[in-house]
Amino acid sequence: MGLTHGNDVRNDEAMARIATYDQTGAVVSVPGPKQTWATRLGRMSHLGRFLNMVRLRLLWVWEHRGEERAARVTAFIEENPDLTDLTDRHLRQLAVEIRESGAELALMAVPSKERTVHPELREDEPSFADKVQEWANDNAIPYIDLTPAFYAAADEKIRVFLGRDIHFTTDGHQLVADVLTKACPKLFSQGPGTKKCVAR
Repeated sequence: MGLTHGNDVRNDEAMARIATYDQTGAVVSVPGPKQTWATRLGRMSHLGRFLNMVRLRLLWVWEHRGEERAARVTAFIEENPDLTDLTDRHLRQLAVEIRESGAELALMAVPSKERTVHPELREDEPSFADKVQEWANDNAIPYIDLTPAFYAAADEKIRVFLGRDIHFTTDGHQLVADVLTKACPKLFSQGPGTKKCVAR
């Protein structure tokens, strides 16, 4: 199963710029960040990690300045990109490789935190999860939709996201587990049967 988030599209582009490729155009490696004494110290320091988070958020705001739709900020910045040709190619190749291994790819996307927390935004333009679901449908790949369960939980005042980022709370993780168990009952049972997920 693959769980995607809006920043994956941006990360695909960033990693593609620094990757090493073979003669067929397949990625061979992507170099990691240079480790200096300052970066090692920063990674061990809570203050260093906090300052790096602030730096990344300011960089994101600078890169997206002047865009027509201003980013809403609720203690985090949510990305809502379209799937690029690069991400499309990566997903298609992943699906092929998984099928060739005898398994099957099922996709999920992190629901929009903004729309989960603020019901009045749910009728806005398509969310990133909507775009991933459309791509999965167009490419005959099972898609497991987490959004209805997240909306229902939030409407019952259950916190499914942490306050300052896009990560799930314990309740959010349990919700994902419940949705997966229902979508893939054979996968999560001990009995025999086909190990496939049913798109919801």
